[in-house]
Formats: sequence, C-alpha cells, structure tokens
Amino acid sequence: MESRLLTQLQQKLEQNPCPTSIPRVPAAVLMALTDQDEPQLLLIRRSLHLSSHPGEIALPGGKADPGDIDLCDTALREAWEEVGLQRDHFCYGGHLSPRTSMLGLAVTAIVGTIPRDLSLQMNAAEVEEVLYAPLAFFVDRKNLRADRVTRARQTRIAARYQYRHYTIWGITAGFIVDLVNRVYGAELDVEQRLKSSLDNRG
Repeated sequence: MESRLLTQLQQKLEQNPCPTSIPRVPAAVLMALTDQDEPQLLLIRRSLHLSSHPGEIALPGGKADPGDIDLCDTALREAWEEVGLQRDHFCYGGHLSPRTSMLGLAVTAIVGTIPRDLSLQMNAAEVEEVLYAPLAFFVDRKNLRADRVTRARQTRIAARYQYRHYTIWGITAGFIVDLVNRVYGAELDVEQRLKSSLDNRG
C-alpha cells in the first residue's frame, strides 16, 4: 500500500525521469524524504577534501555515467556510493525540472520516499556528514533568504536557507523551493524575497 506522502508526490511531480542523452552534461540528485507525517529531507555535507564545493550542504548525486539507464538510475547509484542508500529503500515519487548548475551541468532532482530511521553508511572520501532537515522548515517563508550571485559574468538570484548552523544555498536550495512550491503550494518567490530584503535595508 502506497503511503500518503508518496501518493502526494506522484500527483504533483513530473513522472518518468528523462534519459541521460540530453543537451549539456546531465547529472542528477536525490531528494529523499522520510516517509512520515512530518517528513525530513536527507542532505549531506560534502567532504572538505573535494575539489568542487568542499564542505557545502548538498543532495546526494552527481554526473551521469554511460551505463546509467536514466537519471533516476544516476541519482540512486550516486546515493549508494555516497551514503549507502540501497535502491529498494527508495520509492520513486517523481522528478523536478532540470536546473543548470554554476559548472554548466543540467541537473535533475529525483524525488521520493525512504523509511524513517534508516541506517546509512557515509563514504568518508566524499561525505563529511549526513543530516536530515524537516521539510516544514523550508515551507515556512520566513526562513527563505535570497542572494544576487555573479560568477563567470553571469548574475542570478539564488535561494538560501540557514538551518541551525548549516547554510543551504545554490542549486540545492533552488530545488527545495521548487519542491515545496509544487507539492505543498508554499508560493515561495525567491526574487520577491530578495526585493523585500533590499527594501528593508533601505
């Protein structure tokens, strides 16, 4: 019997993860939600020794490999490699539209549920810490922040959250905003949040 959360995801999100043969370099991340009345989102803190985004809060995931069937396969393979999440513990709920990372990757977020209190084993070479954050925290609009970020002569408005002592920003925060808007009707507006912050400073 499917859970209420999984049914909700399947009703609100896009289905059938796209194949890996898409323009730009494809990648995928896994948005795994604990299957409970107040779901929590699985996050990682990347190893401090990685050359790309060391120490940042992220979602498990990475670039597609030639042998991956589709981007769901990519996300699940990466989640197994990074935190030891077994495929049969994840129930697919849908996916979010791709977002382009600062490195030019076309990243798709694969969303689904995992059992609560699941025992995971992080790969210390890639992951510094495994953590869970309540989805309700991200739904609450007072917790959303926004920044204007310029990199490689490109300026974009980026979502940001401060959860406890963790800063969650960039493409990870962007996917979180997409998720809570689609599934929970949160109506979060990152551009409006930035404008409000600038107005308050003035």
